[in-house]
Amino acid sequence: MILDEVDVLADPSVIVSLWEEPHVTLLMVCVDEDDFLADADDRVQSRVRGAEKIRLDKYHGHELVDIIQARVDAGLRHGAADHSTIARIAELAAGDARLAIAYLRRISRLARRGAATSTAERPASQRARCRATTTG
Repeated sequence: MILDEVDVLADPSVIVSLWEEPHVTLLMVCVDEDDFLADADDRVQSRVRGAEKIRLDKYHGHELVDIIQARVDAGLRHGAADHSTIARIAELAAGDARLAIAYLRRISRLARRGAATSTAERPASQRARCRATTTG
């Protein structure tokens, strides 16, 4: 069983319950093990500290650019984000892919709202054309 973002569990003792289940292997993902264990009881701390760990480095800038570009290609219309915008998102995210994707999602929503607002102020014939180009 994979527990992603285990460090945000409301009750870390659920891990002990899962460990006691037969035929269950846990793979836990967290950003900061020490922060996660600070509020955990002794049983959880003992089991987690004794488990095998795999440390993952943050993404490099070019790797984040590739991740963001793939999201842009899959979910936004062609030309919605240029390379400099994608590079800036990667820079702001500082190696954190989830943060980069959250930034992309946020600016996409803001851009969509901005297009909707400016579209509402145009004559009906122009609004129809704008909807056709922004919904792609």
